[in-house]
Amino acid sequence: MDPKIESKSSYDDRRKVLTHLTTETREAKLGEDVIGELLITSKGVYNESGIRKILGDLKTKKKVIENNIVTLKELQDPVPDLKRDTELERLKENLKILQLKDHKEKASEADIKKEAENLKNNEEDLKKVNKNIKDIQDAIGTRLKL
Repeated sequence: MDPKIESKSSYDDRRKVLTHLTTETREAKLGEDVIGELLITSKGVYNESGIRKILGDLKTKKKVIENNIVTLKELQDPVPDLKRDTELERLKENLKILQLKDHKEKASEADIKKEAENLKNNEEDLKKVNKNIKDIQDAIGTRLKL
């Protein structure tokens, strides 16, 4: 059974607070044996400054994850051959190609698999972060200027 996470955000206009409910369901294991099901529920109630802080943190995390995804995708792509040109832009591109080629030559098979796994995890994290940002913004609507 894969862990299942459900979240719901709602904004109380009267009290000016955001309530975020999260429920996670996963298997309870003892060693390798599945002995049951674990249900973890959390509830967060945030005021306006808390909402601003959470959204700011999520947007920062989103930028970091997007940059990681770009870098990891470049590491997964095949490395093109160098082309001779004297322009500064071509030099920058060639330097980038050299760095990628050097990385490919020095990286072990385990490192390459780990990078692919990191790329997959970062893409999943980005989806979660985008969903959390959207949920919060949908719950608040235009009632708070963020």
